[in-house]
Amino acid sequence: MASDNRFFQWLQTEKRGDIMVFDGVEEDDGIIFICFKDGSRINEAFVLPINEKRLNETVLMAEIEDPKNCWGFNERWVGREEERWEENGSGERVCVQPLVEGRKVIDFIPPRPTTSRFGELKSSGVTQNENVTSIGNGLPIAQTSSKVDTNDPVVITLQKSKKKETEISMLLTVSLPSKELYNLVKENFEGGDEKALEYIIKNIDTKSIRESLKIALKEMYEDCNKIKENI
Repeated sequence: MASDNRFFQWLQTEKRGDIMVFDGVEEDDGIIFICFKDGSRINEAFVLPINEKRLNETVLMAEIEDPKNCWGFNERWVGREEERWEENGSGERVCVQPLVEGRKVIDFIPPRPTTSRFGELKSSGVTQNENVTSIGNGLPIAQTSSKVDTNDPVVITLQKSKKKETEISMLLTVSLPSKELYNLVKENFEGGDEKALEYIIKNIDTKSIRESLKIALKEMYEDCNKIKENI
C-alpha cells in the first residue's frame, strides 16, 4: 500500500542523505518554509522539486518519491597522492613523495524518475472556480481562471474596438524576504541576488497582479471621466 507521506532528502551539510517527512507549509516574514515531522523546517528556495536533477550551489534538499528511491552519493578524491617512501643508496628510507591531500568530490546520483501523485496538491483554500498550479517544488498556489465569455456583448464590443498603448501605474503588495536575507544570499552565492529576485517574482500570485491591475485600470478610467466632466 502506497504511503500518503511526502519525503525530502538532505543533499548538503552534515545531514547529507538524511530523509525527512513532510508536515506542512508555513510563511514567516514573507518567506515560505517547508516543515517536517521532527519540528525542523527549510526555506522553500533551497529545495529541489521532485524529478529535477539540475543541482546548483543553493540547493540543500530535494523532494523524493520514497526512501527506497532516493539520491545516492559517491565520494572520490581528485589530485590526491599518497605518501611514498623508498630506500636511498645508503639503505635509509626517505620520503620521495609527500602526501598530497587533493580534494574530495561528491558525485550525486539522482533517483529514478517518478510519476508521483504529489506533483500537485489540492489546497483547502482553493474554491471550485479556481485552478491549482504548482510552483517551485510542487507546492500549490491558487490561481483564478482567466477565461472570458466570448459571446458576451461587452467582450465582443471591446474585441472590435481600437486600442492604444497606455502606461498605467499600479500598487502591488508582495511578500518579500528581509533585506538581511537578500544581502546574505547575494554575498554568499554566485548570482544570489538575481536568483532571489527570480524566486520572488515566481511566487507572486497571478490573482494579486490581476486584482491590482483591475483597481489601477478603474482608477484611470474614473479619473478620465472626472476630467471630461470638469471641462
